[in-house]
Amino acid sequence: MGKWLAVVGIGEDGLEGLSAIARALVDRAEILVGGARHLAMMAEDDRRTKMIWEAPIQRSVEEIIHHRGRAVCVLASGDPMCYGVGVTLLRKISLAEMTIVPAPSTFSLACSRLGWSLTEVETLSLCGRPPALLNAYLYAGARLLI
Repeated sequence: MGKWLAVVGIGEDGLEGLSAIARALVDRAEILVGGARHLAMMAEDDRRTKMIWEAPIQRSVEEIIHHRGRAVCVLASGDPMCYGVGVTLLRKISLAEMTIVPAPSTFSLACSRLGWSLTEVETLSLCGRPPALLNAYLYAGARLLI
């Protein structure tokens, strides 16, 4: 079938910060999927089909799969493979069917501003996860980004 699904990470600089490849994937899409803030970045006169994430997210994933073979682009924040929607989509859609273009993750941006090495920081998402997971990361001198 080929690559019909693009997952494009958007950084804090919005669409203007996209690479030429990422911008081409967004521009060629027939269907755009993302959060309301991502879809609001599109021009007002953009008439393409737009899907806002539903809760639970699995409904939206099934809707994306329903459009298999059409040019679909998922807009994500930062790196879609760092606790992001790219990981969720790969549970149901083969990598052979998608192109993933990341932007810097929230963790990378925070480290760059704090002057911390990302390799010396514990990173964790508690979104949809039990807070007790944090216990494994608490130790003297720990640098945490949660």
